[in-house]
Amino acid sequence: MKDSQFVIGEENPILRIKKIAKTSRAIYEKTSDPPDSKELELAYASSTKLQGQLKELAVEK
Repeated sequence: MKDSQFVIGEENPILRIKKIAKTSRAIYEKTSDPPDSKELELAYASSTKLQGQLKELAVEK
């Protein structure tokens, strides 16, 4: 999320980060073993769930 700032909302930020980590881990586990960086980049970028979670934390400049 280029050129974004992260802000703390009403929800505990640690809980938000834990949700993102859980989603990220699930995506990672679905890739080849071991995944290359390009495969991971594409998998993370195409995950609407992960992108939504990240956008909840980010505020565009």
